Amino acid sequence: MRGLPLLLSITIYFISSLGGVSIVKLLNYHYCFVSWWIFALLSRSTWILSAVFHCILQYREGISLNTSRKQLGLYCLVAVGLSLVEVVNSFSMSILPGSLYMLLKGSDVGWSMILSYFLLKKKSCYSVTKLLAAALIILGIGAVLVVDVVEDKMHLQQRSSDASTASMSVSTAAILCLGGAMLNSLCSVGTEAMLKQTLKEEQDRLLETHQDSSSKSPSKLLLSNAYSMYTSFFSFGLLLIPLSIFSRREQYNEDRYLSISSNSTSSCPDATNIDDTYNLTAVRVTILICLALLAISRFLERLCKHFICVYDSAVTFSMAQAARRWLGIYIVGWMFREEFAKGMIIGSLISGVGFVLHGYDASKNNTAGKNSDQQFDYKKLASSLNLFGMDDTTSSASEEIELPGKRPCTTDISGG
Repeated sequence: MRGLPLLLSITIYFISSLGGVSIVKLLNYHYCFVSWWIFALLSRSTWILSAVFHCILQYREGISLNTSRKQLGLYCLVAVGLSLVEVVNSFSMSILPGSLYMLLKGSDVGWSMILSYFLLKKKSCYSVTKLLAAALIILGIGAVLVVDVVEDKMHLQQRSSDASTASMSVSTAAILCLGGAMLNSLCSVGTEAMLKQTLKEEQDRLLETHQDSSSKSPSKLLLSNAYSMYTSFFSFGLLLIPLSIFSRREQYNEDRYLSISSNSTSSCPDATNIDDTYNLTAVRVTILICLALLAISRFLERLCKHFICVYDSAVTFSMAQAARRWLGIYIVGWMFREEFAKGMIIGSLISGVGFVLHGYDASKNNTAGKNSDQQFDYKKLASSLNLFGMDDTTSSASEEIELPGKRPCTTDISGG
């Protein structure tokens, strides 16, 4: 029954990963709720669940994990990048059709390779298959932008009453989304280039200082969860003040909040004809439940990502993610009956081939590694994942498998 836990974790990963976008679009389309700043805050509010999980892990392992001021400073630095990425992603996700957003987010595969090539000097790490995969993904996205978005054949589903959303074109939002994907990759590569080694050395120093020879070492899950907890906490704090100020300036727009007018003329089906207090309360409760599920889905996505990598391998996760990237475009589009213009159909198919090749390349490298003279333990190596990689989500970033004694090529497992 070894395959059952793995299958279950991949299934939960699919549901939680697609669930974040689906919940946002459900609130957009059915309740006219497009408060992107709330979505950004909730995506970073996973620190609350991480803190509870952190206490459970410490109790189970009998360890009290220490954190230095230097580590906290580095976590704050990472949180700045996470906050910027979250703002851009949440804003563009609230505007774009869900299927288009899912497709555009796939561009981080290409961005990660380009930035790694120039910033990390990883010039020999990419196979022809992986380069072709990235090229097809970018080509597919370009086809959508040129054929549909630029020529304005893809229109927003005007089921939202939000003024700022209606005033921004799809092309502008699409460019913003691509910029968010690039920024996400830049944060990931920048963390890898400048902070990863420093964080690791500081963690090792703390473990040597505060633990004797008889003490148990903390698990990778505990370290990974602590990293996510602190970075999400600081990112939440950075977003809370400016976004709260921003929201107050827009209080004139009643539909941004949970108070939907009983005389609403909105085209959102579940926000109309609210003629009594009971129904209005039901709508508010439904929105609050959706917002809570948004935060939970982000937390579950990260846990499943870690479990898949440790239980099986990072290669398995890379293939699962490639499938999720492609299928997610059609699943979200089907769920909300989003129209697929000609460019969207052609572009998603081309990019889909790229995602398949990306997963195939990871599988091929895994097979080659097992058949080579050096037998690398992918389970053991994968256990270090997520310790210094960006958290995901809507998102997350590229994380690495380190081979003993050398600086390896990356196994690209970008989130989002």
